[in-house]
Amino acid sequence: MPASDLTIIHLSELHFHTEGIRHLEHLDSYTEVENTLDHLRRYAPVPSLFVITGDLVMGARNAEAGYPNVKRLVEQMEAEFGVPVLLALGNGDTNEPFRRIVLGETGPITSTRYYHSHVIDGPKVIVLDSHADGEHFGEFDHEQLDWLSAELTASPDMDVLLAFHHPPGKVVFGRDEEDVINAPRLAGIMAGHNVIGILNGHFHMSYLSNFAGVPAAIANGVCTTITWSHEKQMIHERTGGGYNIVHVRDRKMHVRFIDVTSQRPTLRWEDPKWDEMRAERQARG
Repeated sequence: MPASDLTIIHLSELHFHTEGIRHLEHLDSYTEVENTLDHLRRYAPVPSLFVITGDLVMGARNAEAGYPNVKRLVEQMEAEFGVPVLLALGNGDTNEPFRRIVLGETGPITSTRYYHSHVIDGPKVIVLDSHADGEHFGEFDHEQLDWLSAELTASPDMDVLLAFHHPPGKVVFGRDEEDVINAPRLAGIMAGHNVIGILNGHFHMSYLSNFAGVPAAIANGVCTTITWSHEKQMIHERTGGGYNIVHVRDRKMHVRFIDVTSQRPTLRWEDPKWDEMRAERQARG
């Protein structure tokens, strides 16, 4: 089944924390989320869905305070935009409070990884869980990968987008980084299926990587932007960030990296006649 046109707003790194207590004396995560929502209301196309690829809160110490605000944010976005908001978990997240507070699970809370699948306007969007509580690097447990294999096999003609926190392919900033420990097994499961794109976060920067022949788009952090330096791995982190606008066209993933922090005065609004210009150029041979 060919993928129809699809538009996704890809967000990552909310890093919600205890309100009133700023991170590193400067970061107010809630203000940065509001700035991002205001920006995409004005400049982004109407999406088919939102995907938020993890680090919803800033570590286990902020889970009880942060996750109620994550829940409220998701409810607000779904009500305002009328489209699904899909969540993935990152290394800053903790399974039990997420399931209890955001998902509303009661009774004994399962420690099973949080992964799920959705068919939206043609393609299938599969959200995986690359995080393990208390671990920085990513990995996929065997149960999850077996489930993914079954999901892909169940719809062999359907185009698929994967979304999870840790980028599985090479990320180059001085030296190469590969943050998913068992990425080769994921590549083996993807082989032979119509996986047309991967959405990731984790590095707080706009970056297009490649994994197993599939483009992997990393979103800037909503809360902060990180500039990575040379081989010493020093980082420069500043407040505010951006998001990705992801389009599926002709069974391929196309990505626009949007910077929220670098707004400049508007010089002009103009409607270039692209169709007329193209026709004139083609007429000239």
